Amino acid sequence: MDAFDVKGWPRTLTWEKDFALYADGPRTPRQVADDLTPWLLEQGWKPRKIERPPADENYLKYVFFKDEDTLIISYIVTPPPYAQNMILKITLPRVK
Repeated sequence: MDAFDVKGWPRTLTWEKDFALYADGPRTPRQVADDLTPWLLEQGWKPRKIERPPADENYLKYVFFKDEDTLIISYIVTPPPYAQNMILKITLPRVK
């Protein structure tokens, strides 16, 4: 399917935010993702899958759906002293 409709408007709206968590901080990306999961379930989000590429144990992606909306939590764990990267992404169908 084409990413744009017949008038040239995008079919979906996307919000994405990258976070860098300090390597010596109190929370790891996995802890943040694990804490978000129960809250998202309470809000009506349904877990779809957890993806972990077989070659990379330091990358993980959680995918949730609610109606036609998609929320993705992904993170990459890097050993200290590097910051830990976490990405939140929400994709919504465009309201016409």
